[in-house]
Amino acid sequence: MIAKLAVDNPGHFSGLIFCAAALDPEAERKEKWRPLLTKFPLKYFVPGAWRPSIQELWWLKKELYPLSEKLKTITCPVIIFHGDKDKLVPVSNAAYAKKMLINAASVSVTIIPGGGHHVSDDYYELVKAEILKLTE
Repeated sequence: MIAKLAVDNPGHFSGLIFCAAALDPEAERKEKWRPLLTKFPLKYFVPGAWRPSIQELWWLKKELYPLSEKLKTITCPVIIFHGDKDKLVPVSNAAYAKKMLINAASVSVTIIPGGGHHVSDDYYELVKAEILKLTE
């Protein structure tokens, strides 16, 4: 997660781009069933490829709370892309990020109409153009 790298290493980034980033702990779905799939014996019934994502999503929300307060330490320019049809990470995360990045040199938010979760792949040219602007 680029936000965590940035808060843990202040001054090391000249700019950040968030694509469909999950930053708001309250926007994450409350899935009471997920922790059950990390415990014996159920964890052995989860297909191998799914195990890492089950574990990762279980810990994500807990990690977002302490990260939220540290977002104000980011001082470089930030560009945020989010699809308004993202079914994995609520689009409200983009507004939350803008609200929390109070010390960023600038924050640009682009909500992509009809865009899903994979904005960096599906809207590659748009994201690439913004990355190139950061290097100017």
